[in-house]
Amino acid sequence: MKSRTKTLLSLSIPPAWRDEIDRRAASLNLTRATYATLIFEKWWKDGKPPVTEPDRLMQIASKK
Repeated sequence: MKSRTKTLLSLSIPPAWRDEIDRRAASLNLTRATYATLIFEKWWKDGKPPVTEPDRLMQIASKK
């Protein structure tokens, strides 16, 4: 589903990650999707730091 302000993103993650997201979401009375969105929001607010070395190098190259 796509709206003007949000886009649905489907991900495949390891079961252990799902379980941890579910555990944390439940402790905050949030849904899995809402908690995962918070992870992305934090990454965005932190300046979208690179997640891999190739990603870091591409970010450096794009600033030249």
